[in-house]
Amino acid sequence: MTNTTETTFKKKCQILSDLWVLHRENEKYKELFYFSDLGYPLAYCIAEKLIVGVGPEAKKIIEETFDWLLDALKKEDIGYDNLKSLIDEV
Repeated sequence: MTNTTETTFKKKCQILSDLWVLHRENEKYKELFYFSDLGYPLAYCIAEKLIVGVGPEAKKIIEETFDWLLDALKKEDIGYDNLKSLIDEV
């Protein structure tokens, strides 16, 4: 049975934000942060409600950043609730 539930946009922002805040200096994720140098801080701003309202371009950047993270971790989107549910090292 395949789970088709996807992670909500709000949770994607929180997961990306937490990864960026907690692991910004971790060599394991440095390449991801480099290639999506806008996606992670943008997710942080959205998660922390520093930005009110999300336009289509911002949403696209967040979605792409989350997809790149899943690809790097070799995981599929099964509806993650938080960073810990996605990676073990929180």
